[in-house]
Amino acid sequence: MNKIATDSLLNTIVDYVYSDKLFSNHAYKIAKYCLWDSVSCALSSLNEEDCLRLLGPYVDGTIVPNGVPVFGTNYRLDPIKAAFDMCAMIRWMDFNDTSFAGGHPSDSIGAILAVAYFKSQQQGSAGLPELSMQDVLHGIIQAYEIQGMISFANKFDQPSVALDHVIGVKIGASAVVTKLLGGSKEMALATLGNVFMDGGTLNAYRHVPNAGPRKSWAGADAASRAVWHAFNAVKGEPGYQTPLSDAKWGFEKVFYDGNKITISESLGSFVLENIIFKFYPCQRNVSTALEAAIHLHPWLNNCFEQVKKITIFSHDEAIRRTDKKGPLTTRAARDHCMQYIVAIGLLKGQLTLDDYLDEAASNPLIDALRDKMVLIENPIFSKNHHDIQIRSCANAIQIELLDGTLSELIQVDFPLGDPIHRDKAEKAIIDKFQILTSPVWDEERRNQLMGLMLNDESFFKISVSEWMHLLQS
Repeated sequence: MNKIATDSLLNTIVDYVYSDKLFSNHAYKIAKYCLWDSVSCALSSLNEEDCLRLLGPYVDGTIVPNGVPVFGTNYRLDPIKAAFDMCAMIRWMDFNDTSFAGGHPSDSIGAILAVAYFKSQQQGSAGLPELSMQDVLHGIIQAYEIQGMISFANKFDQPSVALDHVIGVKIGASAVVTKLLGGSKEMALATLGNVFMDGGTLNAYRHVPNAGPRKSWAGADAASRAVWHAFNAVKGEPGYQTPLSDAKWGFEKVFYDGNKITISESLGSFVLENIIFKFYPCQRNVSTALEAAIHLHPWLNNCFEQVKKITIFSHDEAIRRTDKKGPLTTRAARDHCMQYIVAIGLLKGQLTLDDYLDEAASNPLIDALRDKMVLIENPIFSKNHHDIQIRSCANAIQIELLDGTLSELIQVDFPLGDPIHRDKAEKAIIDKFQILTSPVWDEERRNQLMGLMLNDESFFKISVSEWMHLLQS
């Protein structure tokens, strides 16, 4: 391959991934939190039948010698299917981390783990040092940065483009897993070129009437596809010189109206260090509205029949993504509906994963409150949401009762999991880990893993194999 003739964006990404530069201790620590949080989310998915039916070998009974262990299960799978399974588990409950650019960078973690384990086993068998968990964290930082920055600059899921944001997962994971496999820079360029040749998937499965479980495995599909391309590349599959810029057939012409795909900033660890953890299981753009609703719950004091109007001031992206009216017949529709989530917050003063189940959704008070909600865009909220220097996610709620009484206008600019509240992150991640993993692991097992994760020095040095084995059932 002639590297010079390749689209410059591909070279920028590959040069970043193959740089010898290390990141700060702070960045590796946040990456550890992201990994820890992702394991919690993954274990919580094991009670979901729709998720379970996707796990395991494509053909029942298939045995993969020295296969990759899938955490929380007894499966040992080939790296491509293991990447899919772990990514799907992490993403399934819509509880994994997110970024100011939207999407879920942790969608790529399962792919990074699967490839790192495979390579670690390969090196160990050859008498070479195995990969460490710091190698995994390094790849996580890079995949987050690529996905976040390319998503922020290009907004693939805006209505005028209408691609699903998981294309960023595939782009972010591709060069990283190629490097982990031991591939050259030219092989990473081949992987990336083939990723863009894939094009992108539609965003339709995130919106009523097509909202469905595919949104929970779309990131896994993208990440495992990146692994598939990486394996092909290291076996000699060639890349392409202008998959983006070809004037007639390129990605930019076909999907982006001829506009140039760009990276908005120099690549470092900005996305990872500004990641947003989820401590309530809801869409990022709704999280501050939920916190405002929880704040108003005691004021309303169960007088739901006295509510005349609920005004929600929001930003443009939240309205575009989550303003849903009419029946919400699936979990996928409910957990991306501003009105549904605010109603739960007002009714219960909290939100749990069970609040999206059919039984919970059958409460007639939910739709009664939804019908009284009005969403209004606040231009300042929108401006600050899209400003990379501010990155707010503001929502505000005010309730009017039938007798004219008005509640306080409750405004929340940044959710609990935002970097502005990073001093609270470790405790919140520990609490989330304990809650989500307790149905699967006993207290002794949880404490063993928690002790390892809390000790940075030990955790960074432990081999990928040893850590992965600790997480299997």
